[in-house]
Amino acid sequence: MSFHDPISDFLTRLRNAIGRKHRFVDVINSKMIRAIIEVLRGEGFLGSSEVSEDNKTIRVFFRYTKEMDPVLHNLSVISTPGCCFYAKCVDVPYVLGGMGVVVVSTSQGVMTGKEAKKRKIGGKLICSVW
Repeated sequence: MSFHDPISDFLTRLRNAIGRKHRFVDVINSKMIRAIIEVLRGEGFLGSSEVSEDNKTIRVFFRYTKEMDPVLHNLSVISTPGCCFYAKCVDVPYVLGGMGVVVVSTSQGVMTGKEAKKRKIGGKLICSVW
């Protein structure tokens, strides 16, 4: 099965697994997806992740509250292969007044919008998470 947009597929798998309250989900392994996972884990939205032995998939574990409510509530894609959105450092949007995170792909790597503003660099807006 070929994917035209692996990032959208990754976010959809996360969204569907959280909706069913799964403990983990397996996603396709790529540098971009690993970088997004690291950003989301650094912000506290995801738990640990493991790369499979054949190096083709990553198992991503979710974080839940004591009441089994997911820490990650919503994910939305901003840029697609057909329509990419770029922003200067001053134009990187806030999500829910700073409660959420915008993931940005910059020349210095994948990072949050807050980090991109702090470093004064812009880039491609990948997704927003809250």
